[in-house]
Amino acid sequence: SADDFYRMQYAPVDGGAAQPCIVEGLDWKCFNWTPSYLAQQLCSRNHTFRYEDNETLSMPISEYISKVYEEQDPNSRQIPSLPAPPSTTETLPYARHVGPLSGNLFNEAEVELLFPDKKIEQTVRKFLFFGAASTKTNNHYDWSDNFVMCIQGIKHVCLQPPHSEQTMNISESSREKLAHGDCFFVPEPESFELDICHPERSNEDQVTHMHEHPVLEHCAGLQYSPLFPGDVVFFPAYWYHYFHNVTSTISVTIQS
Repeated sequence: SADDFYRMQYAPVDGGAAQPCIVEGLDWKCFNWTPSYLAQQLCSRNHTFRYEDNETLSMPISEYISKVYEEQDPNSRQIPSLPAPPSTTETLPYARHVGPLSGNLFNEAEVELLFPDKKIEQTVRKFLFFGAASTKTNNHYDWSDNFVMCIQGIKHVCLQPPHSEQTMNISESSREKLAHGDCFFVPEPESFELDICHPERSNEDQVTHMHEHPVLEHCAGLQYSPLFPGDVVFFPAYWYHYFHNVTSTISVTIQS
């Protein structure tokens, strides 16, 4: 419940620090969004996608939504008339924030319902996030609290506590950059696989799963979970977060 979330995770009654959690099965208005509804709401917006070698691609948001979510298999990585992604670590234009939101879209992403009296003390910003299948975000942290709502598709999230860069298997230069807030792009091992739910392992299983990534294997307090439509994951400021889109996804990111 909203009361449990606030008292136990966001502002614990024992005075402890806020802790990440997933709130499941919500029925807020935003969880009824469809690609066609979003295209209608954003029909006046254009967006310029920037990707490798300083290339750019500009198009109406409604056209982008149609290409990614309505004209093809949502599990496909290759989208007709968009640049071919060179690898599973390509981020643009295959994964992109749009916003901040306003009007109906802002009001229908009802994170306020998680708070007593539906009030958040801080000013919040809300963004749409579009992600094609098999794309991911950088492993990084923000200076604000975050809520990520899964609207459509399946995502995976991997969270690591503040200062986890000290135990990551990375170079000292990367460790120093992360400590100052710079994003770090985590390469994938050849055996990397996205499973929809926590896999059962066997002696013959040689597959590397998201939460067992070699960069993260010594990080204490790591938390990993799939996210399904109707789920909201909360994580406090300075927590590292690393998302994969298993299928093409639509989500809302809220920063407070």
